[in-house]
Amino acid sequence: MSEFIMCPACAEEYADPADRRYHAQPNACHECGPALSLTNMDGNVIADNDAALTQACLALKEGNIVAIKGLGGFHLFTDACSEKAVNRLRERKHRDEKPFAVMFPSLRNLRNEAKVSEREAELLESMAAPIVLVRKLQISRLPSSIAPGNPWIGAILPYTPLHILLMERYGGPLVATSANLSEEPLCSGNDEAVERLGGIADLILLHDRGIARPVDDSVQRVTRNGPLLLRRARGYAPSPLLLPAGTTADEPILSLGGHLKSTIAITMARQVILSPHIGDLSNSQSIEAFNNTRKLLVGLYGGRVAKVTCDLHPDYISTQVAESLGLPIVRVQHHLAHVLACLLEHGGGPDRVLGVSWDGTGYGEDGTIWGGEFILVDKRNGTARRVAHLKPFRLPGGEAAIRQTGRCALGALHAGRLLEQPTCRTIMESVLGSSGKDQQILWQALEKGINSPVTTSAGRLFDAVAAL
Repeated sequence: MSEFIMCPACAEEYADPADRRYHAQPNACHECGPALSLTNMDGNVIADNDAALTQACLALKEGNIVAIKGLGGFHLFTDACSEKAVNRLRERKHRDEKPFAVMFPSLRNLRNEAKVSEREAELLESMAAPIVLVRKLQISRLPSSIAPGNPWIGAILPYTPLHILLMERYGGPLVATSANLSEEPLCSGNDEAVERLGGIADLILLHDRGIARPVDDSVQRVTRNGPLLLRRARGYAPSPLLLPAGTTADEPILSLGGHLKSTIAITMARQVILSPHIGDLSNSQSIEAFNNTRKLLVGLYGGRVAKVTCDLHPDYISTQVAESLGLPIVRVQHHLAHVLACLLEHGGGPDRVLGVSWDGTGYGEDGTIWGGEFILVDKRNGTARRVAHLKPFRLPGGEAAIRQTGRCALGALHAGRLLEQPTCRTIMESVLGSSGKDQQILWQALEKGINSPVTTSAGRLFDAVAAL
């Protein structure tokens, strides 16, 4: 707020101990506070302040997509009751099936579309104001394209003054999804929004208050054992987690995590401070956000770390960053990290735990691709060892099998010695689709172990079964 120089009236109130605005930081003054503007995708201003809000609502009612600046970044808004508008957003955002969050004007409005328990209502109206998964009613105005094949809605209530004004004026539910292309980080700057959202949004409603640290919405789901935090971001990070009793870090430790759904942490004494969710490190914008978050987190907590932890996988961007810091490195096997993270969330757990980690892929200690692992953790002896795993099979073409799941099916059938049966050969021609003509080549690659890494991954087994 330092960029907003107070007008004489505000300055007088701010400096008067008898005034209710004495030293109050918020500023919504028409003279000296933040202002709204509506721009087209060339960055030209169409309307200001109240007129900007009115025209944005009219555009939404006509089925347009409007990028709106919030607290931690931009959202893409469109009419949540219009299947045409929702599908247009899916097409432009390149988001085929992943559910969209929906913002409702009020809890009462939400209850017209979904069942909401008392605990879910408490979370929605809490100070953290996360997205909460609630059960969609069988009769609802929301089209199935909001969350294809999914009985849950990611509901959120307005949590900034601009959101409140927008939702009161619009009067119905709006899709409120992060303003980015799939796999890219959240958009947070005004110029950046014009540059990056040109192919997605029709208009941009923005204000002139800067966003110092981009942060996404948190996501929670209420279970029979209480709320489950699915994405830790706005409202929950950087809130610390406590290490179990008797466990402490003598010196600060920086943890850089894996490649997908990236999050950074710093451990000091008995506290683990998690960054907000960053995203997949698969493009230059995400890597820049990752490095900015790393520097910010270290700077906020003293500017010094003694060592760094990272994933065992040598090709992850996070691993390469860890290696560039010139600090002692602790490399942690991917699925052991999952088990230990789960134990941390539950206060450390008992002394001996059998952790079952079912996942897509993770670099194994034997150089194969793990992902269906049973890991015995014995805290008394300070040991963790893999005691069982799913039956291994090969992935013809390596990473290509992740994108073409028919290859996973081919590898699984090969491991089960089923490819010798003519029926399975015929099935595979259909499953592989355009790659069917390459079946013989892929089979030979499996037989000879050429570019066909071994995996125990539950995710790849799910792919194989789904393909068949």
